[in-house]
Amino acid sequence: QWKWFYSVLEASTDLDPLFLDPYYIAQAYLTWDANMVQEANTLLEKGTFYRSWDWLLPFFAGFNHFFFLQDNYTAAQHLMESSRRPNASSIIASLAARLAYKAHNTENAIFFLEELLKKTEDPKIQAAFEKRLKTLRAIRTIEQAVALYEERFGAKPHNLQQLIDKNLLKSIPEDP
Repeated sequence: QWKWFYSVLEASTDLDPLFLDPYYIAQAYLTWDANMVQEANTLLEKGTFYRSWDWLLPFFAGFNHFFFLQDNYTAAQHLMESSRRPNASSIIASLAARLAYKAHNTENAIFFLEELLKKTEDPKIQAAFEKRLKTLRAIRTIEQAVALYEERFGAKPHNLQQLIDKNLLKSIPEDP
């Protein structure tokens, strides 16, 4: 019956792609009860396209990729989209940056927060983004030094001091 249920939701979103209820129902039942996460995400992505002002649908898709599919990279992309939309909570941007980092995409997380910071007017949110940026930049510096060490010596360093000893890192970045 779940396949039939999905086809009904799909047909209803084909008839009216702006109608919110089928997307909510897909998130509530297809993911948790039917174990049809891909199908739910297909509908959520359709809703994300048509409901370009709605931050919740890309947030749901991002949650599904993180929680059910363990795909941090795609989750981060959806959360980044969600955070750019009107009335989205600023915490979504922090979650997106964290997931991008976990997906070994620190550079993308830095770029995303830099761009978001330019548009942020709330001083508290700016401070939180700046602190996360400082952390991500420190991590990126270490990642680059490790990559260079691997390239030169054919193995990962055993500790950060080796990066300093080989002049690949000036000092261990301060933990913000």
